[in-house]
Amino acid sequence: SGSRAPFGQTHRRAGPAARSQLRSFLTSMPARYFEQVDAAQAKEHARIVDERGQRPVHAGLFGAGTGGPPGICVVAPDAPGLLAAISAALMLEDLDVTRADAYTRRTPSGQYEAVDLFWVRRAFVESAAPLSEADVPAIASTLTELLSHPGAPSVPARATLAITPGTAETSVRFTENLDSSWLTLELESNDRTGLLLAVTAALFAEGIQIVGSRIRTHGLRVHDRFDLVDADGSAITGTRRQRIELAVLVAVDGPFHGPAGSGRP
Repeated sequence: SGSRAPFGQTHRRAGPAARSQLRSFLTSMPARYFEQVDAAQAKEHARIVDERGQRPVHAGLFGAGTGGPPGICVVAPDAPGLLAAISAALMLEDLDVTRADAYTRRTPSGQYEAVDLFWVRRAFVESAAPLSEADVPAIASTLTELLSHPGAPSVPARATLAITPGTAETSVRFTENLDSSWLTLELESNDRTGLLLAVTAALFAEGIQIVGSRIRTHGLRVHDRFDLVDADGSAITGTRRQRIELAVLVAVDGPFHGPAGSGRP
């Protein structure tokens, strides 16, 4: 993201109330967050988090006018299936994810809140226009609908048809985290529209919660990392790993139809 401004410098320039809110946000974020963002981005994320208030979900644009593509920050209570729902909402708005970072923080009230960052490109349309403020209300509205109604609209047929088997090898492996209860799944495969949705929906169908993720696209290949726990927050052990690996491989190398009987991701 270019030259990174010190976090303390951004702190000093803000007013007392803004400094307090920013400090609360920064102290609640995991260490890996500070490896990916600079002070200016963190300030924007903190503002979007604060704007959520009592809304079930909120979204805001960040990074506009910096010379690079802007991103969208989505804030909502953390819950199993949230990343799949966000992926579906973006696809329903004809947006395809090229990069994403998902974080979970604990709010001052003790609730777990997801702060998820996405960089996207237009899908299924000729326009190459970057994401703009005009896109954000529709994304937030679609996601609110998906989270509020179990029978919400499923992914468009044109999106499911865009997910086709890859010609290069797909790699899935697990990494232990000795200082935490989660298991990290690392995925490398061909990039294609809807891949993130297919994988996150498969994990949700297996009763797995994603507590953090890092999505990167390099040319025609994707390199994704997902930090996973069981739906009840416990560590994933035993044969569950084999089931998860198989579910992800099936999702990656075959057409996506959503979890059986769900009608939605």
